Amino acid sequence: MRADAQKLEDARSTAAKRAEQERLFAQQQELERRRVQAQAQALLAAQARYRTCLKDADAAHAASQAAQCKASADKVSALRDNCLNTLKLPKAYCESAYVIRDGSSGCTLPPVAASTLDADLERARNRCLQESKAAAQ
Repeated sequence: MRADAQKLEDARSTAAKRAEQERLFAQQQELERRRVQAQAQALLAAQARYRTCLKDADAAHAASQAAQCKASADKVSALRDNCLNTLKLPKAYCESAYVIRDGSSGCTLPPVAASTLDADLERARNRCLQESKAAAQ
């Protein structure tokens, strides 16, 4: 009888140890699942920040180009008006000397101004990339 009780106790002890091991294993699996999920969420968030950064850089570039286009067109228009109204020079001369420029955001800027804007855009995009890389580390 005593041997049977001991065997029963040993079986219970073994079952309890196995159950504890299974519980610990399940707990480790859950922690790993959460870690992987957190990494995936962090990666998605970093990608979203990167896309937003690029979008903002492109928007700033477009706004700067639009502002420069308008400023350039306004300047030429003012010079033309001055030529016609203040200096009282012939209309044909003023129109040829101060050709009205496209003031829309898609105008063609002088090469120096366009290069400066493009360089600014490239620096902004590189900053976005560097920020994205730093966040991934």
